[in-house]
Amino acid sequence: MRLKMYNFFPIRLITIIGLLAIFVYTLYLIRNHKLSVHLAVSWIMVEVLLIITASVPAITNSVLLFLGENNFYPIAFLFIIGWIALLMLDTLIRVSDVVNKTRVLIQENGLLREKVERLEQIISELPEQTKDAQKNKLGKE
Repeated sequence: MRLKMYNFFPIRLITIIGLLAIFVYTLYLIRNHKLSVHLAVSWIMVEVLLIITASVPAITNSVLLFLGENNFYPIAFLFIIGWIALLMLDTLIRVSDVVNKTRVLIQENGLLREKVERLEQIISELPEQTKDAQKNKLGKE
């Protein structure tokens, strides 16, 4: 079976330019600390893979030959949707982890605030002589 060579240069060029723009934007976000590196690694890998695939017609034609002309686009579409779903799930797990850590920190902060208020109340009830002695003792150290 002889496969037609698909060389849609304008479409391929637009795709490569778009992918490069997304790649550069991802690097920009990482560089400006708006996106953490460990979250962006999987996105960068996919972007590089897509850029390479779009840039080399032989890869696209080999995949097209392997899957068959009629199955290529539905399978590619399902693969892309599946990969995006996995990335979204990974990001959701990381966000949930951060939310749990934030909740724990808020609770610990509330407990510490309560302890500080109790200590301030105890200090305010001490006689003035003891307060002055404590201040002098702290000042000498």
